Amino acid sequence: MPHTPTTTAARRAPVLCSLTAAVLIALGSPTNASELTVWQRIKADPRMAHRDTLSLTEKRALARDYGFENLLPKTNAATVLVSNCNDAGPGSLRDAVTSAVSGNTVDASALTCGTITLTTGALSTIAQDLTINGPGPDALTITANHASRIVTHAGTGVLALYGMTLREGRFSSYGTAPARGGCVFSTGTVDLGSIISRTREQGVVVEDCEVQAHADGVNAFGGGVAAIRGLGLFASVVSGNVASSAPSGFATGGGLALLSGLYQFPNGNFLAKYSEIRGNVAGWNGGGVYARAYRAGVFDSTIAGNLAGGSIGGALFSLTNDGGTYLQNATVSDNRSATSHGGMAAFGGTIQVLNSTITGNQTDASPATDAVGGADFYGRTIDLESSIFSANLAAGVPHDVRTLAAFDNVTGANNLVGVAVGIVPPTGLITTNNPGLGALVNNGGLTRTHAVLAGSPAIDAGNNNDGIPFDQRAAGFARVVGAAADIGAFERNPDVVLLTGFD
Repeated sequence: MPHTPTTTAARRAPVLCSLTAAVLIALGSPTNASELTVWQRIKADPRMAHRDTLSLTEKRALARDYGFENLLPKTNAATVLVSNCNDAGPGSLRDAVTSAVSGNTVDASALTCGTITLTTGALSTIAQDLTINGPGPDALTITANHASRIVTHAGTGVLALYGMTLREGRFSSYGTAPARGGCVFSTGTVDLGSIISRTREQGVVVEDCEVQAHADGVNAFGGGVAAIRGLGLFASVVSGNVASSAPSGFATGGGLALLSGLYQFPNGNFLAKYSEIRGNVAGWNGGGVYARAYRAGVFDSTIAGNLAGGSIGGALFSLTNDGGTYLQNATVSDNRSATSHGGMAAFGGTIQVLNSTITGNQTDASPATDAVGGADFYGRTIDLESSIFSANLAAGVPHDVRTLAAFDNVTGANNLVGVAVGIVPPTGLITTNNPGLGALVNNGGLTRTHAVLAGSPAIDAGNNNDGIPFDQRAAGFARVVGAAADIGAFERNPDVVLLTGFD
């Protein structure tokens, strides 16, 4: 299956650049009513008025001023060229990665040979910061044929991978050490795709990888990718990966795992932008993604069709009390778990869900056992705005969202909700188990969405309080068409013919 969906956008318009997307995960509640959040301060910064024309140096300065410089690639000291698709030897990717030092770019973007097959183990580097650049995910595949991991990064900086497909990696632990990262493992931060680019050609596909823990009581993390300090996806796809363990161990994060909270690194951030996390499997929890971190952000992205043999089929975000989870223009759909939480769970800190769709998720467990079909939110504060929580199931019965916030601090408006437990903001609330949505298909943009169908109660019933210019599909798909925004991640435009399929 090709990895680049067709887009119907005929022109580019100013959008929130991916630099801004990185900023958004710094959202947090002010400590008092007069203090601005980080995002409010950034939006007021005069440099944001011309963000699309900022130089890389200016972007670094902006990033540094607001504390997210670690999500930008470091200045490159030199470029090391890759000239062939051999496993080893002069001109090979392995030789380039081995010889690179911190700050280098390994450039494989001129390769036309299509596939690099690793036959002598993973590509390994101790460089603190390293960029590996390929010609595009449809032009270069790096495979290990299930014989080894693909990349091991022992640095504490950023491993940035652009423009490639990584597939059929496998990492197995037979001893007491945890198994981490079937395709990629980093003791630092992993960026899949360029934070500065919005194109699929600069993105990364991670597929059909597996992490395994065979000994009793040993855990496995990140069937596709595991990282210790940070993890970002930009115009990328993580698909069909598996995390498995012996019955007495825990297999977590079928697609992705960010483990900063486990290793006492307080500032770990997870970010997905223009990306899909789909069809991954975890033996225990976090079928699509597990992030135990400081902040997590999902923007213009889809988490769909993931499976957990235990709890939380789609995504588990376990954050510190002063951190937060932020969803904007996001779809969480058709995920499944065996024991609880079909769609997603976010625990700790500030939780904000804006213009998002959570539907079609299910758990086999009953609400009587504390299970939640759609989404479970437990935080210091919870803000739900113009979002759909409907048509999710627990043990076959409707069960869509549960909220629990300190001091009952749940705010928001204009949500469409089926069955809720806890507080749901009453302003503009629509209660229905039939949100009037189409199937999850490619309706334009880089990710699949649920179209709002004619007659849906979501039409013109939402808000756009955060001033988002586009719906989940990004440029070319306005956030508001008609009298008001539609509820959810998709904005219906009756004058546009929708695409079908996800070819």
